[in-house]
Amino acid sequence: DSPTIPALPLLSQQQAADFRLYDLEGVALHGNRLYAIGSLALHGKNPKRDRWERHQFVQMDLKEAEGLLWAENLSHVARRWPNFRDWLISKSGQDWSAEATRGRAEGEGINVEALSSTADGNLIIGFRGPLSTEGGALALEIKMPASPEEEPVLVRRHRLPPLDAPHIPKGAAKTLRGMRPAPGEPGEFYVLLGPIGYEKEEVVLAHWNANTGRLTKATLLPKGFVAEGVAPIGGGKVLVVDDLKAMVLIATEH
Repeated sequence: DSPTIPALPLLSQQQAADFRLYDLEGVALHGNRLYAIGSLALHGKNPKRDRWERHQFVQMDLKEAEGLLWAENLSHVARRWPNFRDWLISKSGQDWSAEATRGRAEGEGINVEALSSTADGNLIIGFRGPLSTEGGALALEIKMPASPEEEPVLVRRHRLPPLDAPHIPKGAAKTLRGMRPAPGEPGEFYVLLGPIGYEKEEVVLAHWNANTGRLTKATLLPKGFVAEGVAPIGGGKVLVVDDLKAMVLIATEH
């Protein structure tokens, strides 16, 4: 028999009703502070589904007692920007093209797929779209405000170069699908890289160094495995989660 894992809501009914979080694509934990970000995207095909709820970026404090876990102090990262897509386009300092601001998900439009914390408490937002203007995947590192009454600050633009390896199909690893720090390796992250659209679902697991920009240890995952979540589990093994089929894969590093 398979083990049963109990699942309880992290948010109260009131919190869920107040924030109506939708299309969350990335979470990051720093201490007991949990951050969660939506896709910030326009829907891939249907303008009627361009809901502002998918444009939220929130934070909360995790509390635990007697085996229960819940959230307190839930707020938008910047209270005056509940629609964080607006902040990203108008206040972040990133120079977005018209295609990025008007385009839709799975194309050249803004589409967040990854979020990770750094050792010093900054957050890195990883994009499935658009590509970096220099080619390769785009990620923005932001310094978080001390209070929701303040605003984040863009501190660094990152570019993940296109992978050039004989065992990786050309164009298979263009944009970010997931990101998580590698334990005990400052500046090093596990990343999932895939195509910008759905033309070929070939996703690559790799190491990325945020200080040097280098990609190493690239591993091509099984074809059709739509990987969008990654987490180290010790012993040189990494848990990878499929976004469509509710499947998990345990990958061993080489």
